[in-house]
Amino acid sequence: MCGIAGIYSFSDDTQSRVESMNRALIHRGPDNQGIWIDKNIALGHSRLSIIDTSDLAAQPMISANKRFVIAFNGEVYNFKELSDNLKKDFPEKYGKIGFKTKSDTEIVLELFSCYGPKSVTMLNGMFAYVIYDREENKLFLFRDRIGIKPLFFSILNDEVLFASELQSIMKGLKAKTLNKEAIPLYLHFGYFPEPHTILNEVKKFPAAHYAEWDGKKISFTKYWNPEDYTNTVKISFKEAVPLFHKLLEESVCGSLISDVPLGVFLSGGIDSSLVAAIASTKTTGKLKTFTVSSPDPQHDESLFAKKIAKHLNTEHFEMSGNEKAILSLAEPLLEKMDEPLADSSLFPTYIISEFSRQHVTVALGGDGGDELFMGYGTYRWAKRLNNVFVRLGAPMARLYLKNTRHAQFFNPQIYKYLKSNIFSIEQNLFPSWELDSFDTSLLKDFQANSSKTKHLSPSSAQAFFDLTHYLKDDLLVKIDRASMLNSLEIRPPLLDHKIVEAALQLPDKFKAKNGNMKIILKEILSMYVPRELFDRQKRGFSIPMQQWLKKELAYLPEKYLNNDSLRIFSVIPKEDILKTYNLYMSGKCDWFYNRVWTLTVLSHFLEQHKDIEIV
Repeated sequence: MCGIAGIYSFSDDTQSRVESMNRALIHRGPDNQGIWIDKNIALGHSRLSIIDTSDLAAQPMISANKRFVIAFNGEVYNFKELSDNLKKDFPEKYGKIGFKTKSDTEIVLELFSCYGPKSVTMLNGMFAYVIYDREENKLFLFRDRIGIKPLFFSILNDEVLFASELQSIMKGLKAKTLNKEAIPLYLHFGYFPEPHTILNEVKKFPAAHYAEWDGKKISFTKYWNPEDYTNTVKISFKEAVPLFHKLLEESVCGSLISDVPLGVFLSGGIDSSLVAAIASTKTTGKLKTFTVSSPDPQHDESLFAKKIAKHLNTEHFEMSGNEKAILSLAEPLLEKMDEPLADSSLFPTYIISEFSRQHVTVALGGDGGDELFMGYGTYRWAKRLNNVFVRLGAPMARLYLKNTRHAQFFNPQIYKYLKSNIFSIEQNLFPSWELDSFDTSLLKDFQANSSKTKHLSPSSAQAFFDLTHYLKDDLLVKIDRASMLNSLEIRPPLLDHKIVEAALQLPDKFKAKNGNMKIILKEILSMYVPRELFDRQKRGFSIPMQQWLKKELAYLPEKYLNNDSLRIFSVIPKEDILKTYNLYMSGKCDWFYNRVWTLTVLSHFLEQHKDIEIV
């Protein structure tokens, strides 16, 4: 894993700006930093050495024919196979001499040299990269299918800037203004969904796309679409189990390729346990596994993780999720957050990343299992709310549940933006009807109602929404930020695009039925681990933010929401903020804690970056 940055510009200060942008990424790549400059282009790279740690694999890297230059962030798991294909297809170029490195970056670069931008479709992995064509003065940008690796870009006055993080690209901008139109999206989701960022000048590069910049205009090409795989295939459960077992084995095996120490995050849940179980059979020597216990007993699965690790005979490392240690991270993590993200599980993710980094440089995780195999309670709500009898009984349910969080599910306005409102309520955020002081028209872009997905069941449609929005723009962002702040690479084997494609085509009943979730994953896991160690109610790792914001962390909302001079009041009406704050603090609406945290995170960012103009 690395960090990339660059500018395509005709200005005189390009080099100094890219150097500043690259310095902001040193935590992503502490092993080496490189800058390459030519005419109107400057590329920067911060390297975390994973595959081929030699200096020959340093970046930016120039192609064998000297025409192309690459800055690459990520991993390509099938690069050895692709290397063999290049030697076979172009024996005169690569057959005798071969390649100068053993890195995946060189293979990506030479594939582009031979096949052009469509070569991205050959890659299996997680990545964001740019390639510059020195002959035609064109810049190409790429991002992986799922959006695992981040990429920000800005186009202003015939100038293109790009970087792995917002804080990096901000170093190269000459002016920054707040994106007010996206604020209701942040309040509704707890994150800024692609393509939006908190700045007008910067966008998130879309997943599964590549783009070409010719010096005047940019053109985007979508090279993969998950909607193309949403038609259910006719397959029996007996046939599906070995198919997915094989896909999982192939993905985990590919993810184990590394020239540095590697381990697995083991929470004790289904997804991470399955990854650890398969990995333990594919490694030589004992596999290292890592877990952090939660200070909240209701969300602590460390005992189960320990039992599963013992059964798999891994070298298990457990860190106590010390409440004091987590609390001490509050302001430091707010300072390093890059862009406002209201997901408080950033804290435990940071802690386990910091802990694991003492032993390994790469860790495998179980991300993606909930979205692909229906592991969230929101999918049950989607099914309920599409039931005609539930709709008819909604007025009575709302009356019965008055002044409780669940009453929101029976508000008739929920159906205007059903998928995002279900998510927002489940996350204790602001449903669309509570954002009347804003223009919420942008929300219609995030409902996933295309002709290719209209046939999906309510549960599958909600899961598809999570896959294409929540997973990509919240969970994977959280993981990237928390791990990269500790110079740790995290790989999610369950998000191999072949697994995603196959999972989208599975019948719902193979995923969830009668309250039993992740059915097919449990079936495969039972081949490695006794069911009594994992077949239980989902807990998930969380921190007691609802209590902390009234006690140990009460100073944060007090400081960033209850002060007359705050910049946030020029963005969100002061009376709305104080109403939310007071209802939570008084105990009348305890579930408002995440709303308070969401507002606190935003206000902190605005106070931290006073160079961002609010117009």
